[in-house]
Amino acid sequence: MSKTNPLVSIVLVFYNAEQYIKEAVDSIMNQSFKDFELLLIDDGSTDKSVSVVNEYKDKRIHLIHNNHDYIMSLNLGLKKARGKYIARMDADDIMHPDRLLIQYSLMEDKPEIDFCSSWSTLFTEKRGHTFLCKNLSGIVVDPLVSMLQTNIFIHSSMMFKKEFIKRNRLTYLCYSHTEDYKMWVEAAKLGAVFFVEPQILLYHRGHKQQISNKYSEIQESTSIRIKEEIMEYLLPLIPEEIKDLYVSLCSMEAKGLVKSGYRFVLMHDILKYNKIKI
Repeated sequence: MSKTNPLVSIVLVFYNAEQYIKEAVDSIMNQSFKDFELLLIDDGSTDKSVSVVNEYKDKRIHLIHNNHDYIMSLNLGLKKARGKYIARMDADDIMHPDRLLIQYSLMEDKPEIDFCSSWSTLFTEKRGHTFLCKNLSGIVVDPLVSMLQTNIFIHSSMMFKKEFIKRNRLTYLCYSHTEDYKMWVEAAKLGAVFFVEPQILLYHRGHKQQISNKYSEIQESTSIRIKEEIMEYLLPLIPEEIKDLYVSLCSMEAKGLVKSGYRFVLMHDILKYNKIKI
């Protein structure tokens, strides 16, 4: 890697984000860690977002235009990133001033880590701050089992090795509004080591226009599809009696005898409780 390359590439895709993007970019430019590039990928915005971005004159900022295709824009960011590490960021979130420093230092100190997330805080203008994603810390043991229950990582808090995704040809796939969830699952299948830093390094904004609110039903449907794929991968690796239980639960769910999605929660709990290694 050339000495002129930054240590960290921040990939921020934005679409019609004029209301929040300045706060997001300011939080990046005010980082205590300075050796980064910021790839601002305009996903076909029709508002004044690009005008806001153009007010910044820092040479570390690179504005890239793309047609309105969020997955393609994310993958464009992965392709253009020159850093040893890639940090994700969303246009409506805010970084803790030491986020990049803490995650970079951790991954340098522990080179076995491929993906590093953190605790984060959900905030809204009306309700103030609410803590979330504090149930995990340190190395995530059996990440596939953990992700059976839910997507345990906040996308915009993640930093990962460019080399890992390049070597394994990982890209974001077209899984509606759950492309990050799918990425983590595929990385876990490849043996990636995940770490959750037990500090709040991201302030995650909650508002009516965010994906999890606007497309919650689609997101839930696609999440179930991912959980089914996780189970398909795990079934050959788990004891026969647990496998038989899962098959029975699938049948019961199809008949409406158990709540939709309960089979994944139960499998997660059984595998975790019995400390079954995958």
